[in-house]
Amino acid sequence: MNDPGGETVEQQAYITRFLLDYTAVPLAGGTFLRGVLPVRDAVRVVTGAADTVAPHELVAYEVPLSDEDEEPATAPLVLGWTRMLASGPLPHTDATVMGMPLVPVDTTVLEPADSTSTDPALRVLRTLVWLNTVYLAVGAAAIANLLYYRGVGTVGPADASLMMFTVPVVNTLCPTLLLGESFGLLQGTGAVVLLVGAALAATQGKVLTRRTTLAEQPPVEAETPRRRSTT
Repeated sequence: MNDPGGETVEQQAYITRFLLDYTAVPLAGGTFLRGVLPVRDAVRVVTGAADTVAPHELVAYEVPLSDEDEEPATAPLVLGWTRMLASGPLPHTDATVMGMPLVPVDTTVLEPADSTSTDPALRVLRTLVWLNTVYLAVGAAAIANLLYYRGVGTVGPADASLMMFTVPVVNTLCPTLLLGESFGLLQGTGAVVLLVGAALAATQGKVLTRRTTLAEQPPVEAETPRRRSTT
């Protein structure tokens, strides 16, 4: 059984997710995409300058979710129409929504604008985000925990818990080596304290205790070999 309402919601969610990636880049000139408002059978795309907060200085374009042939509007098409509208003069309208001028869009006569150089860059960024999500779900969560619990079963929980001392050290070194973040005296001191604590916990102080015990023991005198008497 078809659910038109559910399909509409999914289409609106798809268009909204796609368009929100473009809020940080200009659509045309100094006009930015400021938001997306899903409504019945349409989406309202809000545009305006990057620092505009007054509603009357923003513009909401109402884009239908399908054309006259009932073909669904795709997110790239909605983006192209919005770019074309943002690059031209504001059409006259008497309608408003939330204090913003509301412009109904006739997609049958409006041609979408061409794609720009930011489109492939954002596609790559979205791909990297999904790859990072998969890595966090599979690598950092599933595989890492599996290996950790296998290690606990092999060396025991007491020894395995010592690895927790190295977590802050690794979390500090990786951003320093990979992201160029600062590593100062405070971070170095903390890393040394953690590693020394891990060493003491691993040896249970046996190294220091053994050295102290040996130092406190008196020197052992060498025994003089006895001469066997002959009769």
